[in-house]
Amino acid sequence: MNTAYCEVAVDEETGEVEILRFGVAADPGKVMRITSLESQVDQVMYFSEGCQLLEDFVFDEKTGVKLNTNMIDYKKPTMLDVPQVDKDFLETRAGNAAYGANGISHSLANTHLVIIAIHNAIGVWVDPPATPDKVLKALGKC
Repeated sequence: MNTAYCEVAVDEETGEVEILRFGVAADPGKVMRITSLESQVDQVMYFSEGCQLLEDFVFDEKTGVKLNTNMIDYKKPTMLDVPQVDKDFLETRAGNAAYGANGISHSLANTHLVIIAIHNAIGVWVDPPATPDKVLKALGKC
């Protein structure tokens, strides 16, 4: 059983979303290497942030050609963007791998973790990626 949580702040005037922190409570089975486990959890939270706030495909409507084909136009979170990830692990040794270990990151991948936190903050749904223009539109300010 693994759970992930997200706390956000939404500026209702600009549409900007800031992730204040992530929280994870997880059962990794047997912890083989704590730094690897913590890194897996960090990675999947940063993945969630990227796909829900920044990563968007832009296509030419007439040709269908993707227009943002490089890492400048296709945004991903950087070290300066990522918030704190609070972690709590319950080591049960009940995993299905060697010595009762589990892989953890795939079970925490969540395509709407940040989106749900935004909904809880402002009371309206925003489709990912939750860019400022989409947040303002959802609030009826565009």
